[in-house]
Amino acid sequence: MQTTYRAAYWTDGEGAEVVLTAPEHADLSDDELLAEAQAEAERAGVDLTTGRIEIGDWTTGPGGI
Repeated sequence: MQTTYRAAYWTDGEGAEVVLTAPEHADLSDDELLAEAQAEAERAGVDLTTGRIEIGDWTTGPGGI
């Protein structure tokens, strides 16, 4: 089953994307969601010197990630 939720994710602008927040973060304000994404990126070792963090819909499950 697919689930879509509001998330923050890193993108290189050319198709590569890494989700940085989970469904339980979906109701955070934009600023709080971006702060959580930044913290998760640092914990996971995601290089943020290229690309950018965006907020949008993220789909998980079959056909999603």
